[in-house]
Amino acid sequence: MSSVNKFMVLGRLVKDPELRRTTGGKAVCEFTIVTNDRYVDKSGNTQEDPEYHDMVAWDKQAETIAQHKRKGDELFVVAKKRTSKWEDKTTGQKKQKVEFHVSEFEFVGSRSHPTQTSSAEDEPPFA
Repeated sequence: MSSVNKFMVLGRLVKDPELRRTTGGKAVCEFTIVTNDRYVDKSGNTQEDPEYHDMVAWDKQAETIAQHKRKGDELFVVAKKRTSKWEDKTTGQKKQKVEFHVSEFEFVGSRSHPTQTSSAEDEPPFA
């Protein structure tokens, strides 16, 4: 039996993406996307239920996202879910973290925030 591990999300960046390099020189960009499920409660009031998704992009994708996107910008992402498990060395407590590793992304909206001189036309539509 085959299986699929594919997650698609369209949301806004919670804060500016954080770009760093591994000891081997690979670019890694970490960012969080928020989505809001809207619904009407029993009183007839519209409510929002935010959900936060931790994302990780690598190499050229990491550099592109970090260069062009900022807090509040929309981004469409296709990713694979990854769960890291470890034991806290201080407390001995078992911990885990769910992250989504980006396989594809698409810029949404017209805002661009390049870190170097560039125009919105230079922004890649799909990476």
